[in-house]
Amino acid sequence: MAHPTSTTDSLIARLNSGNTSSAELEQATGMSQSWVGTALRSLITQRRVVRIGSRRGARYALRRDIPPIGSAWPLYRVGRDGEPIELGTLYALVADEFYLEATKATTAAGFAVASLSAGIPYLLQDQRPGGFLGRTIPQRFPQLHAPPRIQDWTDEHYLRYLTTYGSDVVGDLILGRPALDDYLLQLRQHVPRDAGQRDKYFPELADQSMHGGVPGSSAQGEHPKFAVTLAEQGEVRHALVKFSPPVETEVGRRWSDLLIAEHLALETLGTARISRAMSRIFQFENRTYLEVDRFDRVGLTGRVGVTSLLAIDTGFYGALDNWIASAQRLHQERRIDMQTLDEIRLISSFADLIANTDKHFGNLAFYDSYDGRFRLTPVYDMLPMLFAPAHDQLVVRIYTPADPTSDTLNVWGRARALAEQYWRSLANEPRISAEFRTICAACLQTLESLPRTGSYSPRIAASGDGERAFQSSTQPASESLPTTGD
Repeated sequence: MAHPTSTTDSLIARLNSGNTSSAELEQATGMSQSWVGTALRSLITQRRVVRIGSRRGARYALRRDIPPIGSAWPLYRVGRDGEPIELGTLYALVADEFYLEATKATTAAGFAVASLSAGIPYLLQDQRPGGFLGRTIPQRFPQLHAPPRIQDWTDEHYLRYLTTYGSDVVGDLILGRPALDDYLLQLRQHVPRDAGQRDKYFPELADQSMHGGVPGSSAQGEHPKFAVTLAEQGEVRHALVKFSPPVETEVGRRWSDLLIAEHLALETLGTARISRAMSRIFQFENRTYLEVDRFDRVGLTGRVGVTSLLAIDTGFYGALDNWIASAQRLHQERRIDMQTLDEIRLISSFADLIANTDKHFGNLAFYDSYDGRFRLTPVYDMLPMLFAPAHDQLVVRIYTPADPTSDTLNVWGRARALAEQYWRSLANEPRISAEFRTICAACLQTLESLPRTGSYSPRIAASGDGERAFQSSTQPASESLPTTGD
């Protein structure tokens, strides 16, 4: 008969290689089903092992301790009313695996993303510090003892930050009790600013953020920005505010032009009843400011679940090829409906035709109720990045409009009409520099010079009845998505 200690060591050794079944443990140890069951129950009681799934077909995994935060953390969701509810528990496991276990109540309510995953689950990926706002976090929290560059952080560095200080991150999730306690404390201290006083504090916040002095949600993107909560006409709004360098410089003028161009791109989409982030342009002292409303916040304390296409595609497919191909995969698995797929085709085509060369997967997002289905958020970060300065210099670049393809054939004509409308608005916008207006006029001329018949014919969709503008003629009447707050 095998020695009990050596047999237990064999069981632990097998668990150290990754999640496994009871039958596989019986084979690895040479012990009976009864012995393995008793050993597993003991390890579960000791909080060294977690059972994954039901008793029949269950898997077992060894928990991985991450000093000093442990190996398990409650996951909370903040509602539109600001009230947090517990969704479940995230476990760190050996072999870089994680297990998200939902509570019975959230499972009954339709929470469908509890599962075993290689790496941190997709719904917690967008909360990683990143971009302009995130780069100061290592300096703000030296007690984390994390690398000074966010790019060098491991999952363990990220979890130490998220479970302790991640109370104001993108979306509606909070991981860990310390982070929830910090959120509850901030509720009392959070006072919105008077929107009528923007001219006084926008310049101050811009200067502070350039020196790493303005805390806020770690929204992605490298453009200089700050987060702000505004009170205006009895309403409270959360916003991200991008700002240009001083406009006295050549580079500063170009970035000022591009911020105005981003605002007008969103306005153009709005005229076509395409959902887009609400934005405003302000010019104070020597900078231009683009204020963009956040759609993952409601009022002073409410939140809404939002997940980027980057997190979704990485979590489910790992392809990261292009927006349309990723949307096609989501539609094939009935995670989005045909209307959403076609709307993404339209948005992608419009982006191509306005020289938006920054169509990375973080620049498209979905409302996420964590039920396995997604709804497109308002469009954001839409501008002609082809003409952005490179290494603090202006570079002459040639605009070449994208041709229609088999993937964009049914939307390209409408995208072209919107793009022509957009370039025309830029060419006539008095807040834009004369130099950039000339560039935009040339882009309009190039786009208008394409054939105007057949697949190249510009088409303006007929106005609808107030519903989402883009309606696919091929969408089955029975195909629908659950409604979530936006």
